[in-house]
Amino acid sequence: MDEVPPYSLQKLIDYLNTASMEAGKSIYLNLILARKRAWDRVYDKIAEYSDRKISPWNINLHKTQEQDLFILEFKPKRGEERSRLFYWKLLTYNEHIIIISFSTAEFWDIRRCLDSFIRCTEGFWYPWIGSKFLENLDLFITSVIGQEATIKVRPLSCYERDKRRKFGIKEIRYPEEWMTFKEFGDELVEDRRKGKFVFLKKIRCYVIHAGSVFKCSISDRAQIMFEPGGSFHLFAELLRPLVDRIQAMQENFRRKMIIKEEKVLVEDKPIILKTIQELQVLTIRPEISNNWFEGFIGLFSNNEELKREGLVSFVLASGNPYFLSHMVDITHGSSVYLSASEEQIRIAPAESITKAETVGTILELVEKFIDPTINVEP
Repeated sequence: MDEVPPYSLQKLIDYLNTASMEAGKSIYLNLILARKRAWDRVYDKIAEYSDRKISPWNINLHKTQEQDLFILEFKPKRGEERSRLFYWKLLTYNEHIIIISFSTAEFWDIRRCLDSFIRCTEGFWYPWIGSKFLENLDLFITSVIGQEATIKVRPLSCYERDKRRKFGIKEIRYPEEWMTFKEFGDELVEDRRKGKFVFLKKIRCYVIHAGSVFKCSISDRAQIMFEPGGSFHLFAELLRPLVDRIQAMQENFRRKMIIKEEKVLVEDKPIILKTIQELQVLTIRPEISNNWFEGFIGLFSNNEELKREGLVSFVLASGNPYFLSHMVDITHGSSVYLSASEEQIRIAPAESITKAETVGTILELVEKFIDPTINVEP
């Protein structure tokens, strides 16, 4: 490996702080979710990815002296290029593992190394945190580091529904200047009042607190670019609260179908009767009122549009005022029942438990085409 790796999280944070403030490097952070079963097979999955003929990388996962800190090395199969290193910090929860990935590699190396691996590896994904979280990022930051912090925002990637196409979106531009979150929020409210249903994909924020400064950008998939020259020590205070918040959202997406089994005799033959003892449902109430229900039916009845997201809809009932569909997520190998009335949207398990990544995909579509203000946090 080209760099001498730090072997503890604190040393890693110190190393990244020096890389930012003295060496002028950008730092890329990606929050990655993995199911525990997938992580247990991570070395097999790495070998499968490396053995692909189209893969330009041989990947190695190195253990360190700290039990839950790893180094993911992407080594080129050909040429004399240097290896690309990603430092992985693992946090274990009930059903998932959350990986905080740190790297000082170049932007395109992130895309062709880490993004490619996550996209091709079952059981690993980037969590969706939504436009609403980005709109209120200042509230999250001040809740962690204090109300006296000065925070500015510059929107980088914003979209609105394209009225020329039934299910189209187009990028829109806001002034390329720093503004307070309140000023930006007022602009969003005014645009939505005029019928522009704007949602955010990525923002840039500027934070000043107790003499320390940093700038970073964050996307609705929890992908963060920390800009050179900032205090990574200050930014690091946000990491654990952000991880806990994302984990709470994933748990909120998971709904169970609890089935009771009872053995009975019928004509002296034992049979097992299964009854649903408890059905947990995720309920969301859209805040907008302009014909969202008609748009919802149109979107989740349109398999041409849904297949771009790896979804297939089997509509079971459609009319006024109720819609019901069995949604199959081909990408993640799961399914849910999706229903809606004029007051609410409901997602219920079609199996023993819903997969958080499937629910996140559906809610991302709702945000993009139906209501950019939906609140998905518990």
